[in-house]
Amino acid sequence: MYGGGRIRDPGQRGPSRPRGGHDIEGEVRISFLDAIIGVTVPMRVEGAAGARTLDVRIPPGITDGGKLRLRGQGGPGTPPGDIVLT
Repeated sequence: MYGGGRIRDPGQRGPSRPRGGHDIEGEVRISFLDAIIGVTVPMRVEGAAGARTLDVRIPPGITDGGKLRLRGQGGPGTPPGDIVLT
């Protein structure tokens, strides 16, 4: 009540914080043999900036329903979002 305080003008904004990019979720279907030995599959990613193709390496021994995270390959922002594949 009597201590120091701070009044902030509602019209004044503080330092802007960067907005992180959104994550993109997708699904990949591979054969049982490819799941055992591993495989690289091309993935087409479509966004506001256009389409691009990524070569995604599926590691050997991945289980059904396993997830892969491709850091920095998702939606634009600072930091960029991820792509999460099931």
